[in-house]
Amino acid sequence: MNWLTRHLRKNPDEASTAADAADASTGSGGSCVPSASKDEHAAILVRLKEHLVTVVKRTEREISVGSVDVDVNLYDAGYLDSMTASEFLIYAEKDFGVKIPDWVLGGAGGSLAAVAQFIDNQRRESRGEGTA
Repeated sequence: MNWLTRHLRKNPDEASTAADAADASTGSGGSCVPSASKDEHAAILVRLKEHLVTVVKRTEREISVGSVDVDVNLYDAGYLDSMTASEFLIYAEKDFGVKIPDWVLGGAGGSLAAVAQFIDNQRRESRGEGTA
């Protein structure tokens, strides 16, 4: 049993959020973002790309915002490792004011799209709008 499975068994309320994030990264389940918030979701993705580029450039690798595929697993693509993932999450949490658990990056998907969907869901929940 992997860490994510153990975590979700201990925290069942997060299981649907993890599934939503995975669906967002794979495109399953239809449109994951309501039309009213598509612009906000796109803005989240752009800012996440910028944070990723900042972190990756510190490792002296060449990367640009335009070259980042939001649907690839960030670990599998070689963008992040354990150290850069922590730094990336710190940037994103400070920017969006949302606590982003490690399992969002380590779970199914592990893409910028999954992280953006998690942030979008958390922000809408905090405004009382519910999630997609």
